[in-house]
Amino acid sequence: MIRDDAVKAGMSVSDQGAVAFDTAQLTQAERAAYVHDPDFQQTARTQANAWAEKLVQAVKAVTDADDGIRVALDAVVLDSDPMDGTFNGFNRSPQAGPYPSLEEAGKAANMPRDRKDIPAWWRSLAPVTRGILLQERGDELRAAGIMDPQYQWHSADPGSGPFNVENPTPRDVEFHALALGLAMVGDITGETGASRNMLHYLRGTGETLDVDVNRMLHDDAKFRSDIEEIHIERNQEE
Repeated sequence: MIRDDAVKAGMSVSDQGAVAFDTAQLTQAERAAYVHDPDFQQTARTQANAWAEKLVQAVKAVTDADDGIRVALDAVVLDSDPMDGTFNGFNRSPQAGPYPSLEEAGKAANMPRDRKDIPAWWRSLAPVTRGILLQERGDELRAAGIMDPQYQWHSADPGSGPFNVENPTPRDVEFHALALGLAMVGDITGETGASRNMLHYLRGTGETLDVDVNRMLHDDAKFRSDIEEIHIERNQEE
């Protein structure tokens, strides 16, 4: 029995099936090592969990087999000939069940109610059982989630960060402080257009900035004269 094997492996199993590492089986030296060694304790917990899962699966197999027997008996006692003069009579010509075993019949009859458990249940069925169920209840099973994806992608590591981004160097910090200083000076000296442009650049929002050409012409005398001499005078006739 699985329970006896678990006890031989150093586990204790309660009447309710709870499994724990049995420190009573340890020698005094082993018990002292267990108390002071976290790795020993973790290994013991891992082993206990493994044996607990084996017990759960063993109980489930027995339950499925019992349910398979119930399903088979229900089929056998159905009245196969309602015209023989008996009501609810015994099935004198029972047909062999389509499932490969009573356990498979029980598993087929016990589809989990929780959707997250459906795919694992489906994978545990024999191919023949799946084929029978798909033929008889295909739409119901697909709607219940037998085809739900089981793999969820997770990044293996944090990665290198956003594309084309580097940590600032001391030179970058110095340049940033200089640019902020220029923007402040622009506000003080009346070069508000230049200050506005510089601050927009430093914010790095990627949003479009509408340039005020009239303010540029007002603030920058050389720009204003170049426009007048190079563009307006040469092209005013056209």
